[in-house]
Amino acid sequence: MLEYARWKYVLVAAVLFLGLIFALPNVFGEDPALQVARKDRAPVTADAAPAIESYLKEHGVTFEKSYVDAGRLMLRFSNVPEQLKARDAVNDHFKDQYVTALSFASRAPGVFRSMGLRPMRLGLDLRGGLYLLYQVDVNGAVVQWLDGYAQDARRTLSTANIPFKDISATTVGSSDRPNGIRIVLPPEGDVNAARTPLSQALQGMQLSTESLPTGSAIVAVLTPAQNQGTAGLRHSAGHYRTTQPG
Repeated sequence: MLEYARWKYVLVAAVLFLGLIFALPNVFGEDPALQVARKDRAPVTADAAPAIESYLKEHGVTFEKSYVDAGRLMLRFSNVPEQLKARDAVNDHFKDQYVTALSFASRAPGVFRSMGLRPMRLGLDLRGGLYLLYQVDVNGAVVQWLDGYAQDARRTLSTANIPFKDISATTVGSSDRPNGIRIVLPPEGDVNAARTPLSQALQGMQLSTESLPTGSAIVAVLTPAQNQGTAGLRHSAGHYRTTQPG
């Protein structure tokens, strides 16, 4: 019977035991998480964490665990909707101090972190897919839309040989963002002559006339239907998972 020295058995047992210890963090799995870091790249301290945690609790955002790791505040959540709510809340209230990033955090007890033990980072093939998050820049989309209307107005007036001083985006009413364009005419400008071709070029917009100290202006505002369409873009953010074949 083949026999080995006893120290070899002890060595194999010790290696297996250490391997088991190092692999334990992988057993607990991961939850959606939010990383919060300072904009000035200074480490986030434990004293700064309660302010963010209290703000989230006041606004009904629930998180499973929070801790400071490698100079960043980590917030762990039970589901993705709470993760996204927390990101929006932090970005809105602490936008001048912190930046955020969506991530995953291990559910392993903190003792493993203190020992420097972390779960193996899985690649796309091992995770079984790619998790994507997309969000529409609503204000940017509206600005581009109005810019297109402004170009149509310039082209129309130039083709009709009607002089104008300036065409720019403007905010009308209680809107919190630009929702129309203002066409400023020179003092001798004919409002009626300009309004006729503009009503064709800017179909769907509501046109009105303004009197300015230097002349007149025509204001074209997005209709309620168009505003509803742009507001719908706010709900075009979402997430989905696409899996690898086979």
